[in-house]
Amino acid sequence: MDYISVSQVTTYLACPLQYFFRYVEKREPERTSDALVFGNAVHDAVLLSVQRTQNGQAMTREQVELAFADFWSARVSTTPDIEYGRNSFDELLHKGLRMVGCYVDQAPKAKVIAIEEEIRPTIPHPDGDVDVPLLGYIDLLVDDGGDLPIVVELKTAGARFNDQRLRTDLQATAYCLAIAQKHGTLDKEVPFRWHVLLKTREPILLTYEVTRTERDYLRFGMLVKKVIDGVRNGIFFPQDGSWRCGGCAYRTACKAWSPTKVSTHALACT
Repeated sequence: MDYISVSQVTTYLACPLQYFFRYVEKREPERTSDALVFGNAVHDAVLLSVQRTQNGQAMTREQVELAFADFWSARVSTTPDIEYGRNSFDELLHKGLRMVGCYVDQAPKAKVIAIEEEIRPTIPHPDGDVDVPLLGYIDLLVDDGGDLPIVVELKTAGARFNDQRLRTDLQATAYCLAIAQKHGTLDKEVPFRWHVLLKTREPILLTYEVTRTERDYLRFGMLVKKVIDGVRNGIFFPQDGSWRCGGCAYRTACKAWSPTKVSTHALACT
């Protein structure tokens, strides 16, 4: 294992068997949720508009909407077996147009200093650093005039974030860790911000801001170490009954699960 990502950590914590299918077997998904494809297309369009603004070529609302339409069509055409829920392709197209337009109209002005910044922090642990680094990409780093740059992540969501997510979200912790290590501020609070576009009838742009501290980084490191130990020891099992099962990309493979086969394969691949 050359590195670990937040997505790998959260996948294993949610369902170790899904981790096996996705990251060890590298199995092609049986289906892809429309929400994933849609969210990626919105993300593409918003990041493009920020990048163009940074380069002195600010896009109009209409241009960003057209960019979303192109990204949406391109992602749908290159993603097999999309599983649509309550909305059709066209309904999601129109929803996305409204959402990116909302972002253009409502996004707070900020001095962007980096876009899709790669990070590779070491992961702390009470018994010594974890022997695998973290790999991630920060959507935006902005300068608000404070001592540290602020990490900004762009998200789409069907509902507002609750307090538990704000307190415990691992992506926020991991990215704040990277900033703290880079600037030598592990003993200080590091800010993190989400820009969340709600998929409501009339889109809303919400901003959430949290901080993380050294205690959060150590807890994160302990979780990551448990995940790595589980992977290395071939500990993969389904989370039967989870609310995530209905949208899982590996439902058929999960039904055919064989504990002995999975464990043997895992030990040979990690």
